[in-house]
Amino acid sequence: MSYLLAGITVWLLLLLALRLATPLIERWLLPLHPAEASLLLWVVLLLPFCSALIIALELTSPGWSHWFVSEHCHNLISSQAPGGGLEQLLLCGQHAPLVPHIPWLKSLAMLAAALFSGALMYRLWRSQQTVQSFIALADPHSLTNVYVLPSDEPVAFTLGYWRSRIFISRGLIERCSEHTIHAVVEHERAHQLRHDNLRLFIAKLAVLPGGWFLQRLLNRLELANEQACDCYATRFVAPADVATSIVTVARLHKRFFESQMPEAASYFCRSHIPERVKALLDYQYPEKAGWHRLLWLGASALVAITLLLDPLHHWIEWWH
Repeated sequence: MSYLLAGITVWLLLLLALRLATPLIERWLLPLHPAEASLLLWVVLLLPFCSALIIALELTSPGWSHWFVSEHCHNLISSQAPGGGLEQLLLCGQHAPLVPHIPWLKSLAMLAAALFSGALMYRLWRSQQTVQSFIALADPHSLTNVYVLPSDEPVAFTLGYWRSRIFISRGLIERCSEHTIHAVVEHERAHQLRHDNLRLFIAKLAVLPGGWFLQRLLNRLELANEQACDCYATRFVAPADVATSIVTVARLHKRFFESQMPEAASYFCRSHIPERVKALLDYQYPEKAGWHRLLWLGASALVAITLLLDPLHHWIEWWH
């Protein structure tokens, strides 16, 4: 339980540090291609949770942490010695932090973990059931994995966390040109290929305790995802035509209330309309810079984790 509390404490502290570093992160992502910016920001949002998990595992496994925790000794009082009195033992070498064993706290932590895992699995199962329900209501389109909903509302979205499907409404097809529909489908195809619904869901879970004060970065991730999909659509449709499609669908879409939208979906015109249109009209997306930024980020995270292990080890033992 103490290790769990230590992990949660590190998680919260790193989330707070991430919030304080938000302006620097946004400036760092600004010159990047949207596809690369979305991937890097997704990794940044996952780092606090992954770092806290690695630290908790290393603290409980002396075989992992002996390279990072300085050697030290403990005076331990054992049971009564053979001659009466108490026998004092000296514990040296590598060991997990010494903490008292409290069975009911361990049981409580296991119960909380089981409930959270069950709720997560139910959410994923429910999303897949929603996809199957929509497929049953829709008619197959001539394009693969695209379905036409018998609805007059002008909507288009990609639904599902895995094996997602693209849905467009009959109302959208009737009110838009074939060129616009092509741009919409290719944009949604990018969401499908990039698994954006699943990536955004994982990012929200990774910042769950601090989601309310990290909403700015989550919104930035959504914008990067949308711009990356717009950029993908320009492979098949001119950038100006993609921008026109966004404006056209947004005007038709304004009567469709968000309360009617299913979960686990990426919508063609749900948010960030001005930013997306401006980027397409200017069309100044930079070239991808490669993986060197991601490698630098991973190396920095590993260094930070190793520097935290020794003080955390001693802090847990001092606290108890």
